[in-house]
Parts: sequence; structure tokens; C-alpha cells
Amino acid sequence: MNDYICSFQRKNHLEGWFCGYASVFDVLDHQQERVARGAFAESLVQYRAQGVLPPMFYEHEPGRIVGQWCKMEEDEHGLWAEGEVELRLKGFSLETGGLSICFENVRSHIEGGIRVIDKLNIMEVSLVLTPANPLARILAA
Repeated sequence: MNDYICSFQRKNHLEGWFCGYASVFDVLDHQQERVARGAFAESLVQYRAQGVLPPMFYEHEPGRIVGQWCKMEEDEHGLWAEGEVELRLKGFSLETGGLSICFENVRSHIEGGIRVIDKLNIMEVSLVLTPANPLARILAA
């Protein structure tokens, strides 16, 4: 975990800062889907135009906003996210936790029986115990 460095400066001095990949490209997830490179680009542009980032939930529960995203960008590996957590979460550890995206499928295709997501709208990004994408993990905290 120490090989990654979060680039943001703490904004509100919440309980814990962290960073990692909310989604990693070309990885077959537990729903038999893969996210293609470039899938997040347009959605991120729309969020930036509004001056916000997607909400941060715990286990995709809309009533459980647990912090804020400070940075989110698509790079060559996937959807990089940096955030701060404001609540202690029972049973969750930033050192072992994962990340998960909730999205609206805009465009996809089937490749070898697997749905490949070419374009999506990010609805929210959650802290989760078990991410659908096995490489969507918190990498530094």
C-alpha cells in the first residue's frame, strides 16, 4: 500500500484519507463484465462541469454518505479516486477495503459472452468489503 501516494491536500480534516482504483480496466468482474478504457471519460467531464464528484456511499446504500471524493480521474489503469472518510465504519478497514462503482450503462457490447462496458455514467462510488472488480482496492491510507 505504501507505493501509492494520494496527491490531494486534506480539505476538511476528516477521519481518514485514502486513494485507490474504483475500477480497473479490462478485468473480468464478478458480474461477468469488463470496463473498457475510456468508459469514464464523458461522465467525469459532466461532473467537473458541475463542480462536483459522485457521492461516496458505504456498500452502495444511498442513505449512508460516509465521506467525500477529492479527486477522480481516468488513467491508463482505470478509475483513480482519492477521498476522505468522515465516519468509522463497523467491520471496514481502509487498509483492506475495496471500492465499487454504481453506474448507468450507456453503451456496451458482448465479446465472448462477456458484457464490455464502453461508456457509462457514474452514479456513485462506494467503499465496500468485497468489490465486484477484484482489483478495485484502496491502495494507500
